Amino acid sequence: MLDVGTDGGVGGGTAEILRWPADAALLADLRAQRRPRLLVLDPGVEPPPAVDALEDVIWTPADERDLFARLNRLALRSVQPACLAVGDVAVDDAGVLTFAGRRVALPAVERRLVDLLASAPGRLHRREELCLAAWGGAPRARRSLDTRISSLRARLAAVGLTVGCVPGRGFLLAVRP
Repeated sequence: MLDVGTDGGVGGGTAEILRWPADAALLADLRAQRRPRLLVLDPGVEPPPAVDALEDVIWTPADERDLFARLNRLALRSVQPACLAVGDVAVDDAGVLTFAGRRVALPAVERRLVDLLASAPGRLHRREELCLAAWGGAPRARRSLDTRISSLRARLAAVGLTVGCVPGRGFLLAVRP
C-alpha cells in the first residue's frame, strides 16, 4: 500500500496499488471495505467495471507524474468527511428532495435521475443507465443528459449535494465539498 497525503506528502488518505487481473481477490476485498485503489493494467487489458469513485485505472508504461496524480486524487477522496448512505437522500411523490433537513423541488426527469443515483450512493452509474432511468431509453438529443445533469447540479447545490463525474466511467451522487 502506498500512503499518499493530501498535500503529496506522507499521511492523510491512502490508496492501494493493484495489478489487474492478478490481484482480483484483493480488489474485491478493498471494494467491500470502500478503500481507494489504483489498478495497474498491461497494454490491451480491459479494466473491470467500475463500482465507485474510489477506483481508477492506469495502463503501463505509465508516466510517474500521472501515477502520483491519480494516487493523490484517490487519497483525497478517501478522506472526504461526508459520505452518503442509502436513505440519506429522499424524494417524495411530489418530487421534493430532502437531504440533511434541507429541501428542493425537482422536475420529473431530474427526480428519476436522483432516484437512480440515490439508490446506490457512491456507485458510478453509466450514461446508459441514467438515460434509461430518465427517459426509458435514449434521449432525443445526445447532449440531453449533460443538460439535465447541469440543471440538477444547480438544484442540488441548495441542499449540499452534487452529481460527480468520472470521465468515461460514469456519474454519482455526492456531498458537495
